[in-house]
Amino acid sequence: SNSTASFWDGNLKISHSINKNNKVKLSIYISGDKFKLNSDTSYNYKNTCSSLNWLHIYNSNLSQYNSLIYSNYWYSIESQSYPLTAFQIDYNIQYLSAESKFKYSPIINHKSSFGIAASHYRLTPSTMHAIGDQSLIESTETKHDNGLDFSIFTDDEWNVTDRFLVYGGIRADAFMSVGKRDVYQ
Repeated sequence: SNSTASFWDGNLKISHSINKNNKVKLSIYISGDKFKLNSDTSYNYKNTCSSLNWLHIYNSNLSQYNSLIYSNYWYSIESQSYPLTAFQIDYNIQYLSAESKFKYSPIINHKSSFGIAASHYRLTPSTMHAIGDQSLIESTETKHDNGLDFSIFTDDEWNVTDRFLVYGGIRADAFMSVGKRDVYQ
């Protein structure tokens, strides 16, 4: 059989207490998969995720949690068994986000949180190109799409008794496309 497969991943976490009121944490995850199942077509996937977090404690009732998050997902499909139609197709999506969240606990059985977040998305739907000098495949590239997402949120949790909890929240989001793009109807 001509089938092959490989999988790998790695994870790194680092935490540091600057002082009793400030803690930072870095987390990174990377993975890759590649397989070819008894055919000419191979599939390749890669993923990278990372976050940087900072917790600041103002007092016993109020804390702030700030986060930066990055993600990159990519895959590729490749076929080379027929030189006249040998090709590779790639796809990619990147994500970058920043969030600041406050947690407030005025009394023991009552806590609230509120915050803001902003995210940027970059999507490359597909690029296709020929592999080798004999391939008749025409190279194409779909334009990148970029988007921004802004949000504001709040929630409230109240433990009325040890067996009865009331929880509610609200979130408002605004999404917008950024940059030039073709729209077809």
